[in-house]
This record gives sequence, C-alpha cells and structure tokens, in this order.
Amino acid sequence: MLHKREVIGFIVAPLPFLAPFLVMFAVLFFDDPSELLVTAHLAATILVWSYGATLLVGMPVHLTLRRKGKRGLIAYLGLTFVGALVACAGAAIAEKLFIAPQEDNPFALTMWSSVGVKVTVLFAVLASICACIFWAIAVRRSPGQGQ
Repeated sequence: MLHKREVIGFIVAPLPFLAPFLVMFAVLFFDDPSELLVTAHLAATILVWSYGATLLVGMPVHLTLRRKGKRGLIAYLGLTFVGALVACAGAAIAEKLFIAPQEDNPFALTMWSSVGVKVTVLFAVLASICACIFWAIAVRRSPGQGQ
C-alpha cells in the first residue's frame, strides 16, 4: 500500500520532464490555432509515455528499495539509472525481434545505432532526475520514519 506522499511523489516526479516539452509545443504551434489538435495529441502522447516510464521503472525501484529498507538518494538514483538502462535494453531486444516495416521507420533509426545509445543515456538521466524529485517528496521526509 502506498502512502499519500508516495502517491504525490509519483504524480509530481515526471512533471519537470513534461514541462519543457509542453512549453516547446505551445511555442511552436502558438501562432497556428489549427494545429491545436496536433499539439494536444503530442502532449497526451508525452504524458502517457512519461507516466508509463514512471510505472515501468520508478514503481519497481521504489518498492524494491522500500522492501529492503534503503532510503538513501544514491540508492534511488543508482537503481533508477540501472532500471532505465534495462528498460532500454528490453526495447532494443524487442526492436530486433519485431522489425518494423520500412515505411514506419523511414530514417532507419534504431536502438542499435548511435541515436539509440543517446536516447538510452538521455532516458536514464531524465529518469534519475525524476527519481531525485520523487525521493525528495516521498522518501526523504516520510511520516513515521523519524526523519
């Protein structure tokens, strides 16, 4: 069972990742109101992916560390970074097993290229930033922990 601060932490942690993208889309499409639907779709897509990543990586990290009694920021950052790398490795393996048709990937970008490595490192860094925010909200001063 998650405590109130943990739920708030999971809700708030991805927001700093989302905010720059949402502002970027708003600025790009501000002068063309007809693109509002495209902007809303992009924002919703990023929102779903951000919270999906939070559930895929963040939830198992927190539950594992809570079960083991680890409350340190370094533990959260390290395990989140590793979890993000594992998630990206899973995506790369899935990409190799289920090859997308050429028309779905016209630029031939893959997780096995330099772009994939950059995306993996970026995802791991952003996930670690979100973990830091979650830790500050939910773990550092959890009620009943004497801190």
